[in-house]
Amino acid sequence: MKYIKYLFLLLSVALIRDVVSYTNGSNPGYTGAISEGNCTSCHASYSLVTSGTQWNRIRMRSNIPSTGYLPDSTYTITLTYAETGISKFGFQLTALDTTNAAAGTFSTADSRTSTSSTSVGGKTRYYIGQTTTGSARVATDSTAWSFKWKAPSTNVGKVQFFVNLNSTNNNGSDNGDYIYKKDFTITPSTLLPVASAKLADPVSCTNGTKFEGSATNSPTAYLWEEKPATGANTRLSTAQHPTLTLTAGKHTILFSVRVVLS
Repeated sequence: MKYIKYLFLLLSVALIRDVVSYTNGSNPGYTGAISEGNCTSCHASYSLVTSGTQWNRIRMRSNIPSTGYLPDSTYTITLTYAETGISKFGFQLTALDTTNAAAGTFSTADSRTSTSSTSVGGKTRYYIGQTTTGSARVATDSTAWSFKWKAPSTNVGKVQFFVNLNSTNNNGSDNGDYIYKKDFTITPSTLLPVASAKLADPVSCTNGTKFEGSATNSPTAYLWEEKPATGANTRLSTAQHPTLTLTAGKHTILFSVRVVLS
């Protein structure tokens, strides 16, 4: 009889640890993004919710300008949700570009969120989700999580945020919870220049070849480079319309511009 009581005590401790791990967020890789699962893999009482009145209450706001994100800039994002009678919530979020690669990184703004990462298809993805503290509501029947997103260092085009949100019944298990999946898309800034280049003369190995460069949004600086098969690029000119002397053979010429944004 003493042995049975001792065994029951061990099982109770294991169960408590399991509940705490769910409150503190699931393992990364369950946002419903491409090549990922979603949170119904554990919270399986109901089908994944992708539309409807409650789904519409999942909202994401930020200080990203209406013109779009700027590369290498850090923004504050806030995810909110409200549902009558719910006191505990959870979420997991990741950001991907159009090639399904990680788009930017996350950092916390307070103790309500934590970051994580995992490999999907051989590439690292970055996530942010709730902590045990962050599972609690912030007002009657509602929650909010604020965190930082650092945009990619270069323009990767559209970025899609994939979110799984858990509306729990707070019964200490994964039964009876609703999982919502919602995606948000942002675009690169329209203030970023779009560069174009062309040959102004036939290619000449003796007198040099004239190139012409242009770009939108009033660029303030120009750069022409040659990209070798290996190693660093070779700087050729900072003129808008340079004449470049090239040796016979195949050359890869890169043209880039810079715009000062106020």
